[in-house]
Amino acid sequence: MSSGVVKCTVSLEVFLHADELQKFKNMSLEDILYEVTDGGWIAGSPKKGDPVAIPRDELQGEMEAIGNDGSFFDITDVEELERGYGA
Repeated sequence: MSSGVVKCTVSLEVFLHADELQKFKNMSLEDILYEVTDGGWIAGSPKKGDPVAIPRDELQGEMEAIGNDGSFFDITDVEELERGYGA
């Protein structure tokens, strides 16, 4: 895969009673993990999705979509990654 910025997804299927759906919607990931390991819910194994390269012109929007202000990768970081100098 070429250098630059990529988005990776990890997913976990969780099974719970329908009457617990509202509780689930308001829970943190830490609380959900507790329920599937020590509580009364069942989960499958985490699955990794294929990495997806993010074009520079879409990076700001992708970062904002996950609640980041978009400044994590400044333009210098991205340029260095694209040239292969970054991690």
